[in-house]
Amino acid sequence: MASIEYIPARLRSAFREQARGIVMHDIERMWQDEGFAPGSGQSFSGVRMSLWSDYEASVRWSDWEHVSRVLRVYEGAIAMATPDDRERLAGLLIREGFRVGKAGRIEYVGAGNRITEVTRTRILEYLEKTSGGRNWAGRFDPPEFLRRLYDLAAMPSEDPRFENAELDVWQHCVNNDDWDFDWVFNDSRFELSSDGMLLRFLAEMLHPAVRTNPEEVAALVGGLNEALRPDGYELYEKSTVSGRPLYAWRNLQSTIARLEKSGRDYALKSIGEGSYAHVYKYKDDEYGMHVAVKRARRTLNATELARFRAEFDVLASLSSPYVLTVYRYNESDNSYAMEYCDYALGKYIEENNNKDNFGFAKRKRIALQFLYGISYLAVKEVLHRDLSFTNVLVKTYDAGVVQVKLSDFGLHKTQKSLLTRTGTEMKGTILDPTLDSFKDYSLANEIYAVGHVLSFIFTGRKAPHVRGENLGRVVRRCTDLNLEARYKILNEIINEVMGLTEV
Repeated sequence: MASIEYIPARLRSAFREQARGIVMHDIERMWQDEGFAPGSGQSFSGVRMSLWSDYEASVRWSDWEHVSRVLRVYEGAIAMATPDDRERLAGLLIREGFRVGKAGRIEYVGAGNRITEVTRTRILEYLEKTSGGRNWAGRFDPPEFLRRLYDLAAMPSEDPRFENAELDVWQHCVNNDDWDFDWVFNDSRFELSSDGMLLRFLAEMLHPAVRTNPEEVAALVGGLNEALRPDGYELYEKSTVSGRPLYAWRNLQSTIARLEKSGRDYALKSIGEGSYAHVYKYKDDEYGMHVAVKRARRTLNATELARFRAEFDVLASLSSPYVLTVYRYNESDNSYAMEYCDYALGKYIEENNNKDNFGFAKRKRIALQFLYGISYLAVKEVLHRDLSFTNVLVKTYDAGVVQVKLSDFGLHKTQKSLLTRTGTEMKGTILDPTLDSFKDYSLANEIYAVGHVLSFIFTGRKAPHVRGENLGRVVRRCTDLNLEARYKILNEIINEVMGLTEV
């Protein structure tokens, strides 16, 4: 089954931006309360966003158990937000298939509920006829079980004698025991009418802390899945704890359907073109951000169109702050949406080359980001094969902060590539004179182009800087016509550039 990320990058970005208004202590508390430790995230101009990013780095975005805990963090962020920001964030969540319920809980609903009334009836009938199903709280009493999923003390009571749902449920389920077993499925406070909340509830019923009888758990899984699968969901063993299975739910479709902008068209502005595609941008009013769109030329033949699609596929398979993020492929017009960047490297250097605030230290940071991206590709066994001053992009932020992004993977080569040119036709912008055939392109040839780009970043001149024993020594070794004299791994270049103190 294909791995999916439940929370898309642009929704993460919106909550990361929201961290600007949250104090550092609260950011740490929110994430640590959900069991996350800081990792090594992306650096931003604000220390709060950078701290938030560090915690994001420890999240497995295709693991629903991780994502469910992130949603609790997001709930905390929304609770601290201004009314306007709460409304904005709620709208963004809806856009990506989530919603904020009455009790402030965020739940996944996808592109609308798929579990039909027929299936819900089957689930309740199955639970009612099995002892394990009727006792959905397992070895806990109902209030104890529900506290694993809800903040009962913050939820309203439907009995005027009690101030919250916790006391309400205890009175009727423990003290009086006068509610039917299925009351919770019909109580709007618990929002089990939504797919996401119902599936989460059913998965929690199977937790080894809730049920200790493996045969009972296996029977429940089988019966519930028989009802769920016609509607495209299933409960599955995600991991184990103390040798016992932990269950989660998953979508049986290979991707999550996105809510499309209803009846809304966006005007595209052309920002560039290449031999394979046109590139446009538009302003997404809901997110307040620009999005780029790359659309294949209609004149492409089948092989060229396959390469265009392969470019999207390789970008979609990569996850690095130094590689351009792509969002969705549109089969109807062979286009895909992607992260928008403000400049190509060549244009950015040209505009800033003579500015006083564009000194050696800033150039060095840009150079290292570029190298981190190339090093990541090497680890993933991807060769770009077309590094240039236009295929390296720059995203700008406040206070002069920039982020380098590698883009345009139309000529990429991977270990599994079936579209790599096998002839001698040479492609690319910065061509290694030692390369006789494009099919033989290797990391050594990539490093030749790396030397040219590094030289340009530090000097602003397209001719490689090869003089001296600082930058010149690094560039000379990258571009040495003797392949054996070139750097063998990217970390060697990274260490050399980190040690530079001047050009």
